[in-house]
Amino acid sequence: MDPAQMSHKIVCIECGWQGLLDDRPVADNAFEPGSDIDDCPTCRQIESLRVACDEDDCWERVTCGTPTPGAYRHTCSKHRPKTNGG
Repeated sequence: MDPAQMSHKIVCIECGWQGLLDDRPVADNAFEPGSDIDDCPTCRQIESLRVACDEDDCWERVTCGTPTPGAYRHTCSKHRPKTNGG
């Protein structure tokens, strides 16, 4: 996913570290040329980082993406934008 289209908050699914996309170590992926690989800055687990909800004080993992008039939202189920149908 294009980083410009997603929340800049990330969370480690292994140790619970919370931070910003720019805080993660990134290196060239030797196993897949032309792509990057990242790891958690705390536990060093490779590919353990997930996007966090774009609500200010929420660090739950993103479970849905929703187009809204202002922007595309990446939220947990608790903060999912309401739609006309519910």
